[in-house]
Amino acid sequence: MQPYRVKLETLLEDRKQFVVPLFQRPYSWKKRNWEELWRDLLDISDPANSREHFMGAIVTMPIEMKPHGVNKFLLIDGQQRLTTILVILACIRDLAGDESDLHDEIENIYLTNRYKQGTNRSKLLPTQEDRKAYQGIIQNVRQSDSSLSKLYDYFAKELAARDEDSEAIDLGKFFNSMKSQLLFVSIVLDENDNPYHIFHSLNATGTPLTQADLVRNHIFMHIPEEDQEDAYNDLWYPLQQAYPGNQLRDYIWRFITKDGVPIRQIGVYDAIRRRVADLATSDSADHLLMDLKIVAEHYDRILDPSLETVRPIRERLQRLKRWELTTAYPLLLNLYIAFNSQAVSAQTFCDVLDVVESFVVRRHICNVPIRQLTNYFIRVFHEASGERDFVSALCDYLIEHNFPTDEVFRDNWVRHQLYGPGSRDKCKLILESLESHATQNNEPVDTRHPRITIEHVMPQSLSQAWYEELGSGADAIHVQYVHTIGNLTLTGQNESMGNKPFAEKKEVFAQSNFGLNKYFAGCDSWNAESIVRRAERLGEVAVKIWQRPSP
Repeated sequence: MQPYRVKLETLLEDRKQFVVPLFQRPYSWKKRNWEELWRDLLDISDPANSREHFMGAIVTMPIEMKPHGVNKFLLIDGQQRLTTILVILACIRDLAGDESDLHDEIENIYLTNRYKQGTNRSKLLPTQEDRKAYQGIIQNVRQSDSSLSKLYDYFAKELAARDEDSEAIDLGKFFNSMKSQLLFVSIVLDENDNPYHIFHSLNATGTPLTQADLVRNHIFMHIPEEDQEDAYNDLWYPLQQAYPGNQLRDYIWRFITKDGVPIRQIGVYDAIRRRVADLATSDSADHLLMDLKIVAEHYDRILDPSLETVRPIRERLQRLKRWELTTAYPLLLNLYIAFNSQAVSAQTFCDVLDVVESFVVRRHICNVPIRQLTNYFIRVFHEASGERDFVSALCDYLIEHNFPTDEVFRDNWVRHQLYGPGSRDKCKLILESLESHATQNNEPVDTRHPRITIEHVMPQSLSQAWYEELGSGADAIHVQYVHTIGNLTLTGQNESMGNKPFAEKKEVFAQSNFGLNKYFAGCDSWNAESIVRRAERLGEVAVKIWQRPSP
């Protein structure tokens, strides 16, 4: 390394270009960073203050040195501060006006390489995600929705503002203070230094890189420089756009765990690092990126089942999505990969989804803790693969890991508090399934219509009529049974029924098209015994819908 102190005017002089490598994150400074820098710039622009202001390190590595061309440097560290400074210079240039010497000086010396064309013209070449927005600022054709445009607007407003005496900032003096008083430590790496490792070590104590950032960095470290841009544009950038924020980390985590080995989300980077090291071929990183892209097509269908064209699979995926069963994603990814390669049929795919739903529903009703579900669904595909009957092997694995029996399921079914915060859609899905079974030989009602809601036969708040209906111990009966399956049904008349007496609700149910509501025609009253009796009747249906396979 060759460290030395430089002022801004020295850093940007001559024909050079700072190239932000692909493994860097996009521009991420926020308003609080701009405000802090603005205060520092005002401080050094004060004529009474001649001190220098240290901006930090600029770490670069020469990548292309030409005696008559543009000398290019990889910008390993310092992207955020250098990008911000150059955008501020663009603001000063524009406010100074096209005809001014200040405009020409900033344009031709500090922002661009005069007489050069194309990408060689700009002093800074940001990473792909920021490149268009940055070039728009340099060419004064800005994109209003970009982070860099917001940066420009902030400093343009501050530079154009007037003080209490209505005096505008002297742009020439402000610029001179920047170029002569902003101080950097320039560190130029040798050709034998590893820029990726340097970047990691420099950023270890700063804003932490996300797991997805680290994965990207490591993959591109193993891709030849001449192939990086195509790999980024074709393979990585579409993933980054499709899964913003932590969604990309979550996808990579599930991509890894589908191989049957549980890892924590914070271990995604280490797992990818091991994966790249284990792959023997020189283009292993390319293959890994391609696999990530291909599997993402399956992942999209899991996230949005409407993309699935095979109707039976689509309908089952939609049901599992309503159960918010993200723990099953590794299993579903493996199923999709096997289905896509014709290793499993559409029927097998559907059979597995049915078993998974039964497993989850029964455990939910029986209040089985969910903490181990993630590991089960990570391992189950590989435990069952290779067996003559894959579905049976999968069933055996789940039975070994607490798949509630019919007896346990029925017992919990009657008393489980099904309706409540966070579980109302699951409750409605169970009622929809019971309704579908009740009307399987007739034209079904559209239970997903917005008007169709869950009705508490015994209402959530008791009127005097209901106290009389329930008899002694009404409050205890209400607490114990109001949210259980025996007291719940579907209706499009929820608001009109409210907490009306059972006799009046029974008249409404008599006019209902729902098969579930035909039951109430044979009920003369509604109390604890009635609720339990109906729950037991529905329980006999439930054990058929959500079957537990035989070992």
